[in-house]
Amino acid sequence: MAGDPPPYYQEANKTLKTPSNLIRIIRDKGEIRERFTLDASICISEDIIKDSEKDRKNLCVKTKGEGEIDIDVNIAENKEPIPSPTSDRKEVTIDVETFKGDVSLRLHASSPNTRPLLRVNVTSGSGIVVLSIPRSTAGVIETTSTGPVIVSDKLTQMTNIVTEEGRNRNFIVGVVDKWNKEQKDQLTVTAKHGRVYLRYDDESNEKPEVGFWTRVFGN
Repeated sequence: MAGDPPPYYQEANKTLKTPSNLIRIIRDKGEIRERFTLDASICISEDIIKDSEKDRKNLCVKTKGEGEIDIDVNIAENKEPIPSPTSDRKEVTIDVETFKGDVSLRLHASSPNTRPLLRVNVTSGSGIVVLSIPRSTAGVIETTSTGPVIVSDKLTQMTNIVTEEGRNRNFIVGVVDKWNKEQKDQLTVTAKHGRVYLRYDDESNEKPEVGFWTRVFGN
C-alpha cells in the first residue's frame, strides 16, 4: 500500500560486523543496503581521510540521486567507566540522506549509561522515512514532513509531543526529568515530500496494522 513503511530486509547472518568508525558512503544514485557496528572510540589514520573530510561524521550514508537507503547500525558501548550523571558523555554522529527514495534507519544500542549520546540526522527529499530507535533513547526527536508523523504503540507510551506547528513536530522521548539538552539524545528526521514513521528497534517490522501504529500527528 502506498505510504506504508518500506519492508525490512533482514540479514540471514545476524553476526555483528567488525566495529569501525568514520564511515563515509556517498553515491550518485542507486540503493544502499548496509549494516554496521559503530565504535566512536576507534581511531582512523589521517592518511586515509582527505583534508576536506577532516570533520567527518561517525557514519555518513548518502545518495545524491534516486535510491532507497536501508541501514542497520549497532552502536558499541563506551569502553570507559560509566560516567556520573553530571559528566560529559561521548557522542556518535550519524547522517543518512537520499535525494529521492525511502529511508530506513535502525539503531541498536545498550542502556543509556553505556553508550554514546545519539546525534542523528535522517532525510529523504521524496519518500518515507522510518526511524527505529533503541529503548534507551532519552531526548528529543525533531521532525519536518509534508505527510503525517506516525508513532508506534509502544513508542507512544514513552513519547510526548511538545511542538506541532505547520510541518514541524517535536517530541520528547524517554525519561528526561533533569533536562540538559547537551546530555540528551538529539535526533532530526526530515521527509520533504513524505511521511515519517517512528518506532523502537525491537518492534515488529511488518506493515502497519490496526492497533500497531496508533498515534498520527498531522494530515
